This record gives sequence, C-alpha cells and structure tokens, in this order.
Amino acid sequence: MSDRIDASDLQIFTKEGRHIAGSALSAEEIAEVITAENGFGKDAIYSGAYLNQRTTQLTAGWIFKLIAPAGYNVLRTGANGVSATASAGVGRMPRSPAADQVVAVQQASGQIHNIALEGGGSAADAVERLNAVLKNTDITAAAIMRVELSEFAVAGAVSFGLESENLEPVEISADIIPTDLTNLATAINNQSNRTGVTAHLSSNKERLILESKSGKDIFLSDLTTRNPCF
Repeated sequence: MSDRIDASDLQIFTKEGRHIAGSALSAEEIAEVITAENGFGKDAIYSGAYLNQRTTQLTAGWIFKLIAPAGYNVLRTGANGVSATASAGVGRMPRSPAADQVVAVQQASGQIHNIALEGGGSAADAVERLNAVLKNTDITAAAIMRVELSEFAVAGAVSFGLESENLEPVEISADIIPTDLTNLATAINNQSNRTGVTAHLSSNKERLILESKSGKDIFLSDLTTRNPCF
C-alpha cells in the first residue's frame, strides 16, 4: 500500500507564473519551481496576487472559483500579477506606490477591527500598524518583501547600493554573466547581516530572489549606464 497523498498539497499555476491555488511559496521554492524546465514560459515571473481568491478572472475568459474553509488571510500591497511595481527616483529614494486603505479584520467572535493603513508605507509599516491594533486579540500579522532580479542583458560588472534594514546603502559589486548570477548572490549574502536582505539563486542561475523577512522595502541605488541592463 502506498503512502497517502494529501490533497492540500495541490499547487496550481498559470504558465506565466501566476499562483492561483495552494500555499504561498518561499523565496527558495520560487527560485526552484518557476523555471522553463518545469513548463513555465521563459519570461514567467512568480505572482501570488491571485492566490486563493474567491473568484479569479483569467485569460481566455476563464473564471476560477475557490472555496477555502480556513479563510482568506492575505493582504496584498505589492505586485498586481500583471506588471512590476518597482518605482524609480532621481536624487532620492522613491515613495512606495501603496495607496491608503482600510483593512477590516474580523475575529472568530464576530468583532470587526477597521484598521487604516497609510499610503506610501512598506509592508513592515502595515504589519506594525495591524499588530498595534490587534495586540489584545489572537491575530498576528507578518510581512515579507521580495524582489526579483533577472534578464541581465550582457556579462559585466554589476554595482549598486543596497538598502533595507540599514540606514545607509551598502555597496554591492560582482562580475556576472547572464546565465550565472552566483557571484552577485554571494556578494549580496555577504552583507545580509547589515542589510537584512538574503539572495536566493534559481536552479538555472539566471534569476535572483531578494528577500527581506522584516517586510521593509528593498532599495537599489546608484545604478548607472555602466551596469548591464536587467
């Protein structure tokens, strides 16, 4: 008799990398799973923006409906699954594109907490506000910030300032080729104790997932035309 297979382990994706149903992936899992070898398109980018929604409108007019007895407990403040939400600025760090919103959190008892989240804040700011209001309940919020670096145009020296938990940018530099970003991952991870940012290399070595487990924004600064485009 073979071992049982837990149906809750089922994960459903589109070829473009949109995660429709299942459990959220870690940065390591994203780098390992979202590859051309696993059937995804060569330009596929992981997005959890559609994960476990009650009704999801897909391409070709398809509608995917999901029933989740455990509830829907994810607040999305980043990528919308269609385009990147990275913002550029000259001379200063750009402001987050997150808009003002009010989040309604309902306890099992039926009590509802309406919590105002200020626009322009990071995921870490949202979590701090949520936990301040919910501190006397059995609900706790947590945040993770992830950024993907990929599609490096040519081989060369990459150099930029990296900022997240640190107050001053830390210089990162490495020689890379588009098909192997190992050196860049190593350079970023050598400074993780200062920045709070960890780099995870995909199995094909062509993509990096930067992760800040504090939920603070990740900034890249001092990018010049000397860098390969990515």
